[in-house]
Amino acid sequence: MKRLKSKLLLACICIFLLCSANAALGFPANDDCLSAEPIGEVVNKAFETIGATYDGSGTCLKGPNIWFCYTASCTGTATISLLDSEFDTILAVYDGCSCNGEQLGCNDDFGQSFQSQLTINVVAGGKYLIEIGGYASAMGQGVLNITCTGDPSQTPLRDDCIDAEPVGDVKDLPFTTIGMTFDGPGLCMTSPNIWFCYTASCTGDVTVSLLGSTFDTMLAVYNGCACFPSEDKLIECNDDFGTAFQSQITFPAVAGSKYLIEIGGYSSAAGDGVLNISCQGKTGTAKPDLGDAPDSTNNFNRSMGAYPSTPGRFPTVYEDGSGTGPRGPVHLNATAAAFLG
Repeated sequence: MKRLKSKLLLACICIFLLCSANAALGFPANDDCLSAEPIGEVVNKAFETIGATYDGSGTCLKGPNIWFCYTASCTGTATISLLDSEFDTILAVYDGCSCNGEQLGCNDDFGQSFQSQLTINVVAGGKYLIEIGGYASAMGQGVLNITCTGDPSQTPLRDDCIDAEPVGDVKDLPFTTIGMTFDGPGLCMTSPNIWFCYTASCTGDVTVSLLGSTFDTMLAVYNGCACFPSEDKLIECNDDFGTAFQSQITFPAVAGSKYLIEIGGYSSAAGDGVLNISCQGKTGTAKPDLGDAPDSTNNFNRSMGAYPSTPGRFPTVYEDGSGTGPRGPVHLNATAAAFLG
C-alpha cells in the first residue's frame, strides 16, 4: 500500500483546511476549467489549491483542483513539474484547452517524492490543459515549472498528412502518437495519428507491422501519398493482427511506387511503438507503360486492332511479334506513374 496512513492523515488535515479556507480566502481565479489561466514556460510559478473546488472528468484526480492553459513555445517535449511544492500533489495534462480533450498523462508521485511531474510531446503553438490537485482531498501551496525542449518553429514530422515522413524499408523504427493530433479522411481511425510516405523497394508483397508497440494500435495503407486519400485509395485498414492488440498489413506493391501509411490507436488510444516495413519480391523499376500515343512509323496504313468495333488508322508502334498481342493502346503498369499518350 502506498504510504496509506500518512496520506490519510494528510487528507484529514487538508479537509479541515478546505473548510477554513473557503470562508477566509474565497476561490482561486483558475478554480474552474473554463477559467484556466493562460501560461507559457514558467519558472517557480507560485500557486495554491486552498479554497479550490473540484471540477473535471475525474480520470486522474477528484479533489480540489485548479487549471492552466499552456501554449507550447517549441516542437519537442515539454516537462511540467510540481516538484518542491508543499503538499502531496497530483498532475494531469490534456490535449487542447477545451475541457474535454484527451488525457495525455496523469502522475501522482514522481520518483521518490510526493510531488508530480510529466513530460509530453508538444507542437509549437499547441495548447495543453494542465490540471493540478492533491492526493485524496489534499490541498496546499506549490510551485509550477514548465520547460520546452526542441525546435521553436518546426511542426513535428509525421503529425500531419502533408508532413508525412519519407521512408523505405525500416526495422524497429521508433515512433510515438502521444501529443499528436488527428487529421485525415477518418476511413480507418479518428485517434491521434502520424503519417509515413513509403517508397516500395521491390515489386512484390510489402509487410507493414506495428507488432512490438506498447499500445492498442490501428494501421491503414493507401495507394499514393496524396492528402487526403479517398476511399478508393484505401488498400487496407487493420486493428488487431492475429491475437495481438497491434496491427499489421501485407499488400502487393510495385517498385518505385509510393504508399501512404497512417498509424494511430484504437478509439482514442495513443502511445509509443515500433514500425517495421519489408518488401519480399523482385527489386527494380516498374514496367514501362505502353500508352496510346498514335505513331504509325512501322505500321503505315494499318488499322488499329485493339478495339475491333472502333475504326481508326492510328496504330501504336508496339508489336511483340506473337500475333496475339498485346498491341496498343494498353496500359501495362497503370499504377506505376502517369498514363502515356
